Formats: sequence, C-alpha cells, structure tokens
Amino acid sequence: MKKLGLFIGLLLFTFIISINVSADDSLDNLLIEGLDQIQTEYEAGINPNSINFVNGLSLYSNSGTLAPDKLLVDYLNVDFDRVGDYEVYYYVIFVIDDQEVRFDIATLPIKIVDHTKPVLRGVKPIYVKQNTNQTIDYLDGVWASDNDKSSPLDIKVFNHAVDLTKVGIYNISYYAVDKSGNESLASTSLVVQNERIDVNKPEITVNKSEFNIKSNEQNAEIIYMNSVAASDGEVDLTDFVQYDDSGVDYQTIGQYEVVFMVFDDDGNFTKEVVPVNIVEDNDPPYFINLDDTYDLTINTYDLKNGIIANDDVCGDMSNQIKVTIGTDFDSNKEGYYNVVYSVSDLNGNETSKTVIVHVYDNLAPVITVTSSSLYLKLNDNLDIDDKISVTDNVDSFVNYVLLDNNLDATKVGTYLIEVSATDAHGNEAIKKITVYVYDPESKELYENPIVLGSLVAIGVSAVVTFIGYSISKKNRKKRRRR
Repeated sequence: MKKLGLFIGLLLFTFIISINVSADDSLDNLLIEGLDQIQTEYEAGINPNSINFVNGLSLYSNSGTLAPDKLLVDYLNVDFDRVGDYEVYYYVIFVIDDQEVRFDIATLPIKIVDHTKPVLRGVKPIYVKQNTNQTIDYLDGVWASDNDKSSPLDIKVFNHAVDLTKVGIYNISYYAVDKSGNESLASTSLVVQNERIDVNKPEITVNKSEFNIKSNEQNAEIIYMNSVAASDGEVDLTDFVQYDDSGVDYQTIGQYEVVFMVFDDDGNFTKEVVPVNIVEDNDPPYFINLDDTYDLTINTYDLKNGIIANDDVCGDMSNQIKVTIGTDFDSNKEGYYNVVYSVSDLNGNETSKTVIVHVYDNLAPVITVTSSSLYLKLNDNLDIDDKISVTDNVDSFVNYVLLDNNLDATKVGTYLIEVSATDAHGNEAIKKITVYVYDPESKELYENPIVLGSLVAIGVSAVVTFIGYSISKKNRKKRRRR
C-alpha cells in the first residue's frame, strides 16, 4: 500500500514539474503592448461590462510576431461598487496534457473612486397642526443612497426657523455627505396648519411644454425656476415652488421628467410634471428678420420690432434678445449708429450681431380738419385756414397746399378736394375733404344739405314724439276703465 502511494505521488510531482516548465517556456515568449493606454480610474457603481479592458492591446511573442493565443481578463476581485485599490489580471490559457491551465501575464492596478454626490430620497412635505405637542420626526421615510456602497451616510436636518405657534410654510433642509466628501442638499416644507383649512389647491404655471437641456448642465435650477410661477388666489407662491429632478441624468442623453410642487398655508398640494430632454446642444440661437441695417423712426426707441431669435433646441428665444448701444447713439438725431444685438439660449450658447441702425424721419405730417365736410356759399371764396392744422414729428412748422382743381364755387353741388402737406424730409400727407356748394336763397331743399339735414332731424324727432304721445294716451284710457 505504501509503495502504491509513493508511486502516485511521484507521478503527480512529475506532472507539476512538466506544467511549470511548459508555462515558463510560454510566458517567456509572450508580451502585452498598449497596457499603459488602459484607463485605470473608474467611478464607483460603473457596470464592468461597459469597460473594455483589452481595447488597443496586442499580444506578441518574443520574436515580435502576434501571438495566436487569446488574451483574457480577470477582474473578479474588483468591487466596482466600493471605493478602493484593486488589480486586474491579464492571462492566457494553455492546454497541457489535454487540460486547460491559466497563466497570468500582466497585472493592471486600478482605482475605484467616487465623485458623485449622494442622493437624498423620500424627502416630502411635513404637515403639523398649530401649537402641536407631538415630536416631529423629520427623518421619517427619508434616506440617502450613494454609488459607493462602502460609504456611511449620515443625514443632518436644518430646521432652525420653524415656529409651531405660527401658521405658515417653513423651509426644511437635509444634508448628506459621503466618505469621499461629495455633498448633497435637499429641501422641503414644514406646513403649520390652523384648524380651519382651505381646501382650494394652489396653481402652478410652467411656461414650457418641455425642457431641452444640454448634457452636463450645471445650472438646471436656474432654467427650471425661471420657467415656473405659482399662486393661491391672489397670493404669489412662486418663491415656494420646489422641484424634483432626481430622476434626471444630466450626463446621459435621453428623456426624463421633472416634477414641480407647491403647497399653500393649509397644506393643499399641487404638482406639475414636465418632460426633460437631455440633448447635445452646442449650437447658438439665430436671428430672424435682422439685416445688416435697421431703420428706426426718429424720436422712437423700438429697436426690436419684428426681430425674432430662435433656437433649434430651446425654441423661441425672442424675449432674451439684448440690445447694446454706444454712447453716441441718439434716437432723436438722424444718423447711422452701431448697435450690438445678442441672445443666449437656456443652455448658455450665445450669438451676437453688430447692426447699423439708421435713425431717420419716415413719418408724414398729420393733417387735422375740424370737420370732414365743409360748406361753401355759392360764388364765395373757400377759406379753410382756421379749419386745418398740420403737425409733424420733427419739423415745428409744415405748411399745407390746397388742391382745389375740381372745386367750382359758381355751381351748386358736392365736391371732393385734397389738402397736401410735406415735411422737410419729403414725407407727404394728403387729406380729402368734402365741400358742399349751396345756394342759401334756393327753395329746393335737396340743393341745401344743411337745411335738408335739419329738416330730416326735425321730422324724425316729431315722429318719435308722436309715437310716445299716442302710447301715453292709450295707457291713461286703460287706467280710467279700471
């Protein structure tokens, strides 16, 4: 029996020696090239299947030719969910005596790091009655998570301004920090309610049907809060609007949602869910209807009339147009001035254009007539100086010209004349006036518009008076019969 055991042990020792010899021979002939190009630092929580540890690597024999052996990677000892120092092993498999044997060729040190702030979850409004004696559990249902599973998270609550004796809405802040020093802050409201509660909900208004936000945006809060308003009746609650964007990954292109919330003094709650698109947006907005020159009427200051700014991602940005004028600009003085138009989209992309603004007088004078119709006695001269006035936006005095070629004062009839006024810049105004030439001694009423108009008025008045008298008389008779 002892001889049999000794024989088996001798065979096993011989097999191990043969493996080692073969392995040593193979390892001496294999080299990895490009290992220094492999990334060695990864964010905690990364999916290892998304990492290509062999990208760009080549396996060569000692003679400089590509080795046919397949290069394999072992990262089973790496905990990608926990910060720390680890090693990745590169190896090949040799078949020795019909058995697969692993031989490590190289080792790559890697680090799992954490640059991501923890996430505070379960933060929600808290409702209490005025003057309550109950202890408030601010951490009820609140917890924090972190991509580094080895990081302990301690949540701190800041509630120093709460006054349970006064009805109102108080801000509550939650603070968490992971062991890598990444900080997170979340806020909610503590609502102190009185006994009589208003059941009417506040209103939230978001001026965008969706948000298109550039990836890696750092100031999403500004974008959100500049787009929302809230009220409770006549009470403005905009400053109390909160939003939850915990489901939005600003680093990854995709579609998400942001939730806006607001509460009134009685704890009534309203929310509005708005889609959020994380996009690649590196293109600035562009102007529409903005040429190289802009004509501006003198004595006015509308430098944006008809100008539109549009952005392919953020939409209409016309309300963000800014106009920068120089110190020499004078809208009350004719001339040419350099003016800079600029506009930025919600993602910080900006465009600008320098435009020559031409300030000039393009407004015609204004002719004012005391009456649209004038009356001229037969064979009289037409004198309308006291019935016409002319004003101009620039010139202090503008004369008028009477174009009366069609007027014949020797014949009774209706005539249409024109009054023209032209300012110093050639802007012309024309006013049409009706002139009635009449014979005051004529008995033909239709030839005298004044008399005819008066009689018509008298006739209508008489008919109305007669009808009223008849109705009144009939009513008096009915009362007598009773």
